[in-house]
Amino acid sequence: MSAKFMACDPCTKQCMRRIARGDNTAHVPSFCTFLPADYKSRLRIPRKFVDEYSNQLQEHIVLEGPSGQIWLVNCDPEMNLVKGWESFVSDHNLQAGEFLVFNMDNASFFKVHIYGKGGGEKPIPFRINSEALS
Repeated sequence: MSAKFMACDPCTKQCMRRIARGDNTAHVPSFCTFLPADYKSRLRIPRKFVDEYSNQLQEHIVLEGPSGQIWLVNCDPEMNLVKGWESFVSDHNLQAGEFLVFNMDNASFFKVHIYGKGGGEKPIPFRINSEALS
C-alpha cells in the first residue's frame, strides 16, 4: 500500500503560481545575507543576484515576512533596499549578524526567511508595529 503525501497550503499555492506562469522547474531564484553593521537604513542586494535577475527587479520590491504580511520597499540605483526597509527591520526586530534568505516568488516579490544568530529560524513577531500591507 502506498502512502499519499500532500503539500502544505503555502507550497501548493506557490506551485500553482509557477504553473500559471508556465514555469515547471523547481528552481527558485534566491539570495542570502548576514545583516551587516549598517543594516538598519539599507541592505544591498548581492551583485551576482542583480546581474543574473536584473530583468525581474524593479524600483519597488515587495517583501513577504514570515508572518505572511507584506512590506513595499524601494530600491535605489545601486540596488540597496531603502525606503520601507527600516519598517521591515523594526517590525522583525532584526539585529546585525542575523541571517536572511530572500526567495523570489515573482518579479520583485520576495518571501523572506529570518534566522537568528544561533542558526535557528527566528520566531514570528507577535504583532507588527508599522504599516505593513496586509
